[in-house]
Amino acid sequence: MDPMDYANGYEARSLSFDIIEIKDSFNNTKMFSDFVKIVNSQSTYNQDGKINAVPLIIFHNVAWITNRPYNTNVGLFDQLMKYLYQNHFKVLTYRQLGYNTKANTFYLNDIS
Repeated sequence: MDPMDYANGYEARSLSFDIIEIKDSFNNTKMFSDFVKIVNSQSTYNQDGKINAVPLIIFHNVAWITNRPYNTNVGLFDQLMKYLYQNHFKVLTYRQLGYNTKANTFYLNDIS
């Protein structure tokens, strides 16, 4: 069966960072390490300037609160965003992700 069938044709698989926080018992060092692995996992698929994979990571809330599910600590979020910036990642929003119904493929809108 085609993975882009009627049931999941518009599905973009993503990872809620909240799940990582809970799995890592809110340990900032572990969470940072897991984040780095996740965002770098796309490099296996993207080569020679062709984008075949984009890691989608969701943060529900960013707050001063620590050790509470669905609230990413501001300090950790700052570290994660610095990592992306310092390693030349381009941060996009879901709004920049499009879906071609004829080709059953996702594409990126205006990422300049």
